[in-house]
Amino acid sequence: MQRKIFVKGRFDNALAEQFKADVKRLVCKDVVFHVEINSPGGNLGRQRQMADFAKEISEQYNARFIAEMKWAESAGLSLALSFHERHVIVSSIGIIHLPVHAKGIVNGSEKGLQRSRERNMRFILKKTNLKEEDVFNLENQLLSGNEMLRYGIATKKVPIFMR
Repeated sequence: MQRKIFVKGRFDNALAEQFKADVKRLVCKDVVFHVEINSPGGNLGRQRQMADFAKEISEQYNARFIAEMKWAESAGLSLALSFHERHVIVSSIGIIHLPVHAKGIVNGSEKGLQRSRERNMRFILKKTNLKEEDVFNLENQLLSGNEMLRYGIATKKVPIFMR
């Protein structure tokens, strides 16, 4: 059985709770979730909660999660990378961002930020064909669907996303 979920907007508490509610409402044994991501990014902590929840559901129900990357920036791209498959279409856009201080935080912990950047870098390197220097060179650049395929960010190009 296949189900469609939309992740649209900035990653925050509301988006994370909506994702969890949608998954809980639609989950069943052996389900395949197609998660259309249309997001400028946001809070990586909320993204991690969503990824961890998807992993729990995968293990408990033998479920699979397929990211459909319409616009996947920052936390949106990280969520996609945490899924089993990552699909793109001709008009897909992705942007790699390494973590920065949250807006409004002037005196955040530099050590904490550095650890977060290193953790995110390891995750990107593990899930893609990129090397560390590639990530630095591609950071903040628009990546097309074809480029995401070439770099291993996407796993498949499809003509259209599941409806």
